[in-house]
Amino acid sequence: MLLKKNITTRIILYELITFLLVLLCLWFFDSIDISHRIFGDNSNTASWISNIMETLVYCFLFLFIATITYRFLSHIKHLEGFIYLCSYCKKVKFGDEWISLDDFLRHQTDAKWSHGLCPDCMQKYYGDMLKKHKDKLPAGE
Repeated sequence: MLLKKNITTRIILYELITFLLVLLCLWFFDSIDISHRIFGDNSNTASWISNIMETLVYCFLFLFIATITYRFLSHIKHLEGFIYLCSYCKKVKFGDEWISLDDFLRHQTDAKWSHGLCPDCMQKYYGDMLKKHKDKLPAGE
């Protein structure tokens, strides 16, 4: 489950690393004047001011793309968060089949869980027995 929760953070981190690598390449290629060495263009030593401006443009571009990525992934998580539950038998749609809620929880979570009875169901299904054996119950139940 931990992997599913951190997927958005991991994707944005990968985007950040990629943008930083692109920036490093741009700064490196500008510093060695790669176009002059490969293509024989006129030597055009770029000023540091233009490099800084390009870097700022790329940083704003990264922020824009990271924001869009975060919003899309949040929307996908929201859509994946819907669980289709039968109103009558309480089975859950899992892929193309309907399985019991117990099986669904077993497949989809790492949580440890067990069955129990809520106070309403305890009264509804075992109310008569509780009244008969009230004196045998531990205190507080």
